[in-house]
Amino acid sequence: MPLPPSAEAALRARARVRSSHFSTFIEGNRLTLEEAKAVINDEKAEIEGRERDVSEVRNYWNALLRVEEWTRKKKALTEDLIKRLHALVESGPRARPTPYREGQNAIRNSMAALVQWATEAEDAKLPAPLVAGLVHLVAQGGPILQGGEELGTPRESIYAHKSTH
Repeated sequence: MPLPPSAEAALRARARVRSSHFSTFIEGNRLTLEEAKAVINDEKAEIEGRERDVSEVRNYWNALLRVEEWTRKKKALTEDLIKRLHALVESGPRARPTPYREGQNAIRNSMAALVQWATEAEDAKLPAPLVAGLVHLVAQGGPILQGGEELGTPRESIYAHKSTH
């Protein structure tokens, strides 16, 4: 039996808050879970001396919202989409897609291979949660992009959300 829409929305929101907090926390963000909730729920909230931490949590939150939007629109995983996602996480909603840095040929090749594999796995009708898990494992095999660890959860969420849409 499916969850009532209000219960599903509440669970998704709670999961996004926790993901925004803990994914940035493991990267060195100093906000507590309660502080993260506060800055997500009130865009005018500021925490003295923690402006960068506040920005990171908000950017991550907005990236997760964008992933859900892209999923509803059935956007395919592409290198451009990953670059756009990286820009959202790193710089915020007005950021342009993040180009590969000079000397990142291995990353460029890895991302192209990852996108190709994910597309083939989806075409082969592998379950979306399985594809999400495998994309995560493959992507964590090396440094994908600066900030790639923070990018991991939103990137894999594209496939996790596909199983619900």
